[in-house]
Amino acid sequence: MSLATKILTWQGCMVTRYAWLIISMALLLTGLSIYYAKDHLGVNNNSSEMLSPDLPFQKNYKRLETAFPQDTNAILFVVDTPTPEETAIAASNLLRRLENNRDYFESSYIPDDNAFFRQQAFLYLSTAELDKLASNLTDAQPFIGYLAQNYHLQGLFSILTEALENEDSVISQSLPALLTSISTALEKAATGDHYHVSWQEILNPNSATNKTRRIVIAKPRVNYQSMMPVGAAIAKARSVSSQLMHEMPGSNIRITGDIALQHEELEDIGDGAILSGIGSLLLVLTILFRCFRSIKLLLATLITLLMGLTLTAGFAAIAIGHLNVISVSFAALYIGLGVDFAIHMNLHYRAQLVKQQSNKDAIKKALQSVGFSLFLCALTTSIGFFAFVPTDYKGVSELGMISGVSMFIGLAVSMLVLPALLTLFKLKHAEPFNPPSPIYPTPFRF
Repeated sequence: MSLATKILTWQGCMVTRYAWLIISMALLLTGLSIYYAKDHLGVNNNSSEMLSPDLPFQKNYKRLETAFPQDTNAILFVVDTPTPEETAIAASNLLRRLENNRDYFESSYIPDDNAFFRQQAFLYLSTAELDKLASNLTDAQPFIGYLAQNYHLQGLFSILTEALENEDSVISQSLPALLTSISTALEKAATGDHYHVSWQEILNPNSATNKTRRIVIAKPRVNYQSMMPVGAAIAKARSVSSQLMHEMPGSNIRITGDIALQHEELEDIGDGAILSGIGSLLLVLTILFRCFRSIKLLLATLITLLMGLTLTAGFAAIAIGHLNVISVSFAALYIGLGVDFAIHMNLHYRAQLVKQQSNKDAIKKALQSVGFSLFLCALTTSIGFFAFVPTDYKGVSELGMISGVSMFIGLAVSMLVLPALLTLFKLKHAEPFNPPSPIYPTPFRF
């Protein structure tokens, strides 16, 4: 008798004798894994951290974050409206609302709208652009001043009359565009649509300062104790943007930025991981029920799978502390690969029962016949996963570490917990499988 056979024989005796003790210890470890993983196993959806920090571009990115900390992990609001005036108003309103929600945002600002640029913006124009702007403002000043003092329909008609009488004025030169804008505004008003006449574009057309898009940057408060660290801030950002777009027809506010994209990835990952895990488990259980033809064997396999999955999550929490967008798929991998151990064990156990062996003898002989093969399967599969560990791609490296160890966890629960469960469940008898009949007999074999 070989050493492996002696070990497996001894193991079979211990498992059948101390089944309750083994199951109790397994349940205790499973409970501890759930308790620890609940508080310590997060999901890191930062794609930049899935690569080695020693790579050159990673070092450059860290220096960039150090130089501009206010833009690190920031949410970007892209504000678009039909006219520069509306864009400025919408961006200012959005900024004010973000500043009023300090529970969700640490800071917020408009990069091209601050005290410095409001005071020194003309310094960034070329000499020709500055001369043209100064000339236009000088010519338009009487009209702007008059319209500001007479901000009503009669004041507008007075401006138009002045433009028609003074053909050399800026307004006179821009009269076609002004009349077109007024005509469009009246038509839109008649149909109940929104339209805003842009005096800025009329008085200073084709200017670089006539922006209909502005960026508002906000730094969210991050709650690392939550599975969605910026979930509350993103929800508030969407709510504020939606309210503002409703109040200002024609405006469009979009949310982007690394942290916003990472949040959406995390939402997709969470939904996808749950669906794939549940889907794979249901498919596996359906196939196993057809294979085992026994509720007890199916239940024992399900308990074994869930225990192994939980213990693997506990290991990931201790060894790594988080899952990433790639390693989160370990659950589906474990279910697909870990169930193989239970299938071989259960089928050999069932085969021994068909031979009229007692329940305990069937468990012992099943362990003796398949135990060493399962160990080799776990060893070779884990080597394949561990081959990912040395790579600089941390996402794949962490998946390799978790999945490689999970193979030995799956082996352990299949060789210890599953036989203990079979000891307690005790199949009374097992009918032999009927060989499948061929669909069409052929004169040769493949």
